[in-house]
Amino acid sequence: MERTINIHSLVDVITNSSTEIFISIKKGGVKMAYELLNHILQIGGSTEKAEDLFDIEIVRDWDEVVEAYFTHLIEGWDVVDDEELEMVNSINAIKDRTNGKWREQNDLLNEYKRETIRPYVMAHKDDVANIVDNMDYFGAARETRLKITADEGDEKALNIFEEFMNLFEMEEMER
Repeated sequence: MERTINIHSLVDVITNSSTEIFISIKKGGVKMAYELLNHILQIGGSTEKAEDLFDIEIVRDWDEVVEAYFTHLIEGWDVVDDEELEMVNSINAIKDRTNGKWREQNDLLNEYKRETIRPYVMAHKDDVANIVDNMDYFGAARETRLKITADEGDEKALNIFEEFMNLFEMEEMER
């Protein structure tokens, strides 16, 4: 059995301005999910460990991560190594070469993103995910899920799993 915990966001108006509040899952989310499940198991009187009953992983929409990382490079935020600096310089060269020719610039930047940035992201997933997790780029966070899998044959684990997932059921509230 497999379930995912989706990211939920809330939008509220505060003193005539809009504020968006969102939650993102980072590496610590997996550890916290295991800890929560271990507490539930302990309360239920079990001596088993969640790590033995469940597989928990972060699932990302890599297209959104590529977009977020591309934004990171275009803005030149915290470039950390020579490879990133080379990509930033290439992006800037495209922008300089196509100054004022927005359609051509957009086409060339998209081609660069597809041919250079995406392969880089896929080859450096953990490092890029760490960078993106610390950005204020909502798309990548919104498309990140926590996937929890339990063995179909383990009735006890499935019951615990269902109780755990019920903690994340949300109902729309009226004001």
